[in-house]
Amino acid sequence: YIIEDEKTEQDYIDAKFFNHVTQTIMPGQFISYNGKYYQAKYVSPKTGVVLRRASDLYDGRQYYRQARNYHFINVQDENVVSSKKIMDLEFDVIHMDFIVETTGYLVMSNYNDLKTARFVDTRKDPIAPAERKYHNKSVLRIKLDGADEKICFTLCLLLTEAFKTVFPGVWQYISAITRHSTDEKSDLDYVVYPADGKTQESCIYIVEDSELDLGLLNAVENNFMQLMEVIADYLDWHIEKMEEVPEEKVEPKLPEPMEPEVTKKKGAFGRLIERIKNLFRRKKKKDDKGTEKPKTDKGKNPGEGIENSKGVDSDARLDSVTEQVTDKNQPMLNRKDDVIRAESDADKGVGKGEGGFDIEYEDPKVAPSNETQYQKECYLKFGYEMMDDKIGVEELRDYMHKRGWCDNSLTRARKGEILDESELDTTAENRCDFCGRPLSGVSYDVLTDGRVRCNDCSASAITSVEEFKEIFNRCIEWMEDFYGVKFNVPVRIKVTDAKEIAKGVGQIFKPTSGYDARTIGYAQRKGKKYSILIENGSPRLCTIETLVHELTHIWQYLNWDDSLVASLCKMNKPACSEKARLVMFEGMAVWSATQCLYMIGETYFASVHEANEAARNDVYGIGFRLFCNRYPLIKDSSLLNITPFMSFPPVGKDELENAVRESCEEEVCGC
Repeated sequence: YIIEDEKTEQDYIDAKFFNHVTQTIMPGQFISYNGKYYQAKYVSPKTGVVLRRASDLYDGRQYYRQARNYHFINVQDENVVSSKKIMDLEFDVIHMDFIVETTGYLVMSNYNDLKTARFVDTRKDPIAPAERKYHNKSVLRIKLDGADEKICFTLCLLLTEAFKTVFPGVWQYISAITRHSTDEKSDLDYVVYPADGKTQESCIYIVEDSELDLGLLNAVENNFMQLMEVIADYLDWHIEKMEEVPEEKVEPKLPEPMEPEVTKKKGAFGRLIERIKNLFRRKKKKDDKGTEKPKTDKGKNPGEGIENSKGVDSDARLDSVTEQVTDKNQPMLNRKDDVIRAESDADKGVGKGEGGFDIEYEDPKVAPSNETQYQKECYLKFGYEMMDDKIGVEELRDYMHKRGWCDNSLTRARKGEILDESELDTTAENRCDFCGRPLSGVSYDVLTDGRVRCNDCSASAITSVEEFKEIFNRCIEWMEDFYGVKFNVPVRIKVTDAKEIAKGVGQIFKPTSGYDARTIGYAQRKGKKYSILIENGSPRLCTIETLVHELTHIWQYLNWDDSLVASLCKMNKPACSEKARLVMFEGMAVWSATQCLYMIGETYFASVHEANEAARNDVYGIGFRLFCNRYPLIKDSSLLNITPFMSFPPVGKDELENAVRESCEEEVCGC
């Protein structure tokens, strides 16, 4: 791959065998190397691939699908090299001659958007090779007993798309093709390439488009059952999503922001002036007795003319003042005097034209959709409103279900049925200190501080500083992306054993043979220094959950004013006030960690964590249920429209007090 105008032609940026080039790049396509944008000017056996710098042409990522035709020339059963049968599937490796013709490619804005794709025809290009001829080349033929053309076509389509994940570096050189009975052109011909020649019914052909043997046919043959399980699980998931009924989303409302009461202490001279003002006010009231004021339609301002015992206007009460913690200079839009001023402006004719016209405007509302997001953007629709008739999802799923592929470990793991089958044995003496499951056999790890870790937890345990740094940086990025927060202060992280963690919170860790409930991490604030202590040896997802939980506390320390928190959590008893504070802090941290797990796609772990936290009756469980009621968890790929990070307080004062009172264990609640 040579850059255009390169004189020496020695500093090339990439290299491939020439018979491997056309499968990956064609003239006119854009590629990126080392952050630089190039366009393939032409491809030839003499000069290779000549690239032109094209940074000024970049206007978004483009996706490509090649247009190919496979012509089988010599297909005979006597050319079978090897054959085997598994269940009712026949695997035959045959030698044949065939030609691969590349006629052009599609340019798309999305990889499954065939509707708006543009076709670029390269058949008249005098330089670019359009055909690749293979003689006595191995091809894998798989016969599916009882499968019709629709089932074979759908299976080839899903295998072709799966190859991009299974073979990420060489997927361009392998194709799954089958017979096309009709000569009518279809957009799906760019996904499942058409083949002509002598082909058998109920068969799919796996073709390796390379003169070199890359081992792809052997890989497909040896792992075909696993590929079928992946496809079966995808079909089950797809049908479940297509049958979902869209839920009516109720947008949560932010509680009214607040600020602490401001009481300005007056000096002796100020108090004297205030007494003189009060005398005049009383005298004015006596003079106005018997005088009837004209009625107005605006009504009386509840706070107008009322003073509290401290001489502070009632608009400064906690439940009336609105101020965002994130921006203290933001104008207070919900102040009562602002509402009254708007009404008086309307009475004066503001908003009316010179001719006295009243303009009433109603915001247009989007009608609710009867489809979920997945049903609208289903991959198999390929950009169209409906799925093509050639695709038989239900037929293929039924075909695979009858042969037992749908009841596989992937589907059970996705649905959480594996955990249900291995219910926790309450009589087990030895348990894992991380997941709580009984230990089976003698294969498990015992850490130096006495903690016991099962094989499943050891498989994903964080065992190096580099791994922990990578996860920590990702947690920071996730919180910034999902919640829009920033951490502009240094945070010290210490990863240590369970004994030191327990010592830091005033506890003592004593390992036992059972599951040892303990503190696995905590956030600390000393003056303007912030730190997080977290337990070492934890599995990856447990580490992510703990880090997001503690980083939420760091954000709370940085953005929540202590006086605001004290005012919001103030109750009749100091113990109840402290409990209210913990409910708000810990409830938001548990919510943040659970929502983050859902957002990164760890749905099963997040659902188990959600159920466990919601079942607790301490400040963690009480606060988590409180925040879930205010901010329902988003469990799909939707964006978060509103989060508790947006303003203070994250929950209303009444909601917080009620949550604390409902959990009060005293006979006569004094909260």
